[in-house]
Formats: sequence, structure tokens, C-alpha cells
Amino acid sequence: MRLRVMTYNMRHGQGIDGRVSLRRVRRTIAGAVPDLVALQEVDRLVWRSGFVPQDAWLGLSLKMYRAFGPAIRWRGFTAFGNAILSGRPLLGAVNYSLPGKGERRGLLVARRPDFTLACTHLGLDAGERREQVAAILEILRRYDGPLILAGDFNCRREDPELEELHSFLRDTAPDALPYTYPAERPSVKADYIFVSPHFTCHSLYAPHSPASDHLPLCADLEVVLLEDCGLIGQKASLGAFQTEFPGELGESAFFDTGDIAPGNTQLAGYFLLGTLSTVDQAETQGDDFLLPPR
Repeated sequence: MRLRVMTYNMRHGQGIDGRVSLRRVRRTIAGAVPDLVALQEVDRLVWRSGFVPQDAWLGLSLKMYRAFGPAIRWRGFTAFGNAILSGRPLLGAVNYSLPGKGERRGLLVARRPDFTLACTHLGLDAGERREQVAAILEILRRYDGPLILAGDFNCRREDPELEELHSFLRDTAPDALPYTYPAERPSVKADYIFVSPHFTCHSLYAPHSPASDHLPLCADLEVVLLEDCGLIGQKASLGAFQTEFPGELGESAFFDTGDIAPGNTQLAGYFLLGTLSTVDQAETQGDDFLLPPR
């Protein structure tokens, strides 16, 4: 089984020109044709991005299933956090809060029948990141089967806070390349895709895009025989591992299932707020949905 995974800090759609355009984000994702997308800095009904539920709009426009895990909530209905998009239905999703004294961070874990994808965004302080990595490892060690961890780690590959993570998962990049930040002239790799030994990576690249201050990072992965990676078992495939969630440390996250159209749940409530209809109108007219820079 082959699949293309993307991780993308989309900065709520604010591009390098300071304007918010969700359509640019969609074009960036669609251009890479990913099977899975791990998104960070996703707004849901936040004023700065036009009160658009960005995870719902992207799932609907890309025809992908989605999960959303808020790291920060405001006034009960607006939120900011991580999202996962999937070309195939999800079995479920769990959202975990990570430790830290700065901006609240989270780990969103979504499960498909054949593997698990986790999405995160670590803090800006090295000590904080060390605590967050330890918490992530405690959580992910509870999950069996093929595992992908993707996100914005806000640090370099050789930084000590990632040392323990390297002992559990493999970085898809053998060196610091490709750079993903800043988008105008990338000189730092802050975004990573880590995989369990079940996967081999055939290619890794960062498509150019002005839609955020980060570039997306894409990896072409293939599930390999467990014997080939030093594990005892059979080929990782549908039904090869348990589907229960070790969720006592987290909370159930919102997600789309195979029983509904991709990206289509709860849209009635959003239309009442007039948000998606505004974006859809701009989409139909062929114009970017833009907010002025602040």
C-alpha cells in the first residue's frame, strides 16, 4: 500500500502577503494530491479568518473526511487547533492536551482501518517541547500497528528535545532537508513526518506556496512487510491491528465517518451563520476569499 502524506502549518490561511485566503490553502493541498493531510493552526469560527469553520470547508471542498482537535477554545464555540484530512473514512479520533506554560498545544490522533495518523504542533520553548514530546510518546506507545506522526515541531532535527522521539519513530528525512520555513526563503526545517518501522519513504519534498508562512511537507510512503523491518508478524493491512482507542488521557474529537459524505457534517449550523455560503459564493465566482492584512 502506497500513500502520500502532507503536513502543513496553514496559519489560518494567512499568506506571506498578510491576507487570509482559504482557497489558496485548498489549491496548495489539492495540487499535491495527498491521501492524508495533517494541518496545524486551523481556525473554527474565528473572527480573524471570517468566522469560517476551516476544517469543514476544506473537507467539503477537497471531498475528504476530516477530524478536528481544538487546542484553544474561545467563548464555547470558536476554536483553534489541529485537523486531519483523509481520502478514506476514519474509524474515530481522539484529541489530547499537551503540557506547557505558553500557548496551549494538542495532539490529534485519527485512526483508519490500516494505520494511525497523529498531528501535533509543539511550543516555542525548548523545555516545553521536551515535556510535550514525552507526553506524545506516552500516548502513542499505547497505539499498535503502523503509525505516522506529523506536524510543526518548532525545532531542528538535531535538537535534544527530539532525541527520545528518534528512538521510537523514524524521521522520513535522513538530513535537515527540505526546508519549510519561512515560506518566502526557506532556511529552516520545522515541519516533520515521522513513521514507525512499518513504512518506507520513497520521496520527500516541500511544494512552493504563498498560502502560509510555512511550506507544506509531503512524503510518499509505502507499508512494508513487518519481517523486513525487524518485527514479527504479517503484512500491515486492513484489520491487522485493534481499533480500540486508548483514550482515557484524551477526549473524543469530532470526525467524519464512512456513513456520511466527506466534510459534510454539521454544515447546516454553519450555513445559519452565513460563513460557508460566503466562501462558496467567492469560490463560484472564481475569486479568492480574502481578508485584508492586519
